[in-house]
Amino acid sequence: MHLKRLFQFVAVLAISSVVSVSHGQTLTLGTKLELTTLDPHFFASFPTGSAHEYLFERLTHLDENLKVQPALALSWRTIDELNWEFKLRPGVTFHDGTPLTAVDVLFTLDRVPKVPNSPNPFTQFTKSIAQATRVDDLTLRFRTTLPAPMLPHDLAAVFIISAKHGAGASTADYNSGKAAIGTGPYKLKEFKVGDRLEVERFDGHWRASTPQRQPWTRVVERTIGKDPSRLAALLSGEVDVIDLVPVADIPRVKTDKRFTLFRGAAAQVQYIALDSARAVSPSVTAKDGTALKSNPLADARVRKALSLAINRAAIADRLMDGSVVPAAQLMPAQFSGTSQNLKPDGFDPTRAQVLLKEAGWGDGFRIVLAT
Repeated sequence: MHLKRLFQFVAVLAISSVVSVSHGQTLTLGTKLELTTLDPHFFASFPTGSAHEYLFERLTHLDENLKVQPALALSWRTIDELNWEFKLRPGVTFHDGTPLTAVDVLFTLDRVPKVPNSPNPFTQFTKSIAQATRVDDLTLRFRTTLPAPMLPHDLAAVFIISAKHGAGASTADYNSGKAAIGTGPYKLKEFKVGDRLEVERFDGHWRASTPQRQPWTRVVERTIGKDPSRLAALLSGEVDVIDLVPVADIPRVKTDKRFTLFRGAAAQVQYIALDSARAVSPSVTAKDGTALKSNPLADARVRKALSLAINRAAIADRLMDGSVVPAAQLMPAQFSGTSQNLKPDGFDPTRAQVLLKEAGWGDGFRIVLAT
């Protein structure tokens, strides 16, 4: 009964992005997502995290299918069910030329729970670690409170900061640029909260001499919150790329040969959660609004009927102009932990009516949807 959206994986999200550029010196982005801080540990959310990837890096990285890949950590292994060993990538330096060592990782993990006034702290990703110790400059060991098989995945959410520049630094120091010195592929040039971020390529980056080297010497990310304004900026050439293309404007963009539309499956699913666990649901009544003595949603046949009554294909193709695809589970099938066998229900109102009659609800009932 749900649909999974499509998005361009620009760092971690954006629904549809349009590109009209060749590999030149400067790339200008127009984004709906407002960047509110450069403190990489202040607020665990997508908009801020996506821009932090210019400046900072994590021990591990999640690829476009959410599979864990090496980043600042070159490798990791379990010693036993409670102990992990991580090997750092040699030759990594911060923007000021200081080498990355295990001390910086320990400093980062110590700072995460101490960031004041964090509206959504990063401790959700580090809480399994009971103790972190340095073996040598490039080796760390983590002891967890319980077996933590998701530890490499969790650490892909935590940006590593410089112990040298982070000592005593506040969120304001990161926003001013004073402490915003990481190991990322770009260095900070200018930041105005809610307005723009400008970065320049870091030629000392550990990937600078590889095919993965950043092609742009300078990137400007501008916040353009209003959809018409963002699209107008693209059409006029004011920006090279925009994200979150309004669904109604996708056909116009697709037919303009100046632009290329990028899409990919998102880890975002829209679904209806049915109140099926309670014997009586306050959201489900008889057609006249009177109370029922039992909950129709507790019957699997009723839930199946509701699923068959939703025309997913029509919603995807006509209402959303192809920017969504029907889903059969709570994550796209290419992501870890999903089934390759589940398929979305087709639209079959006749079968739905048969199932409702079999379940004793052929005359129907009233259901309130809350959002």
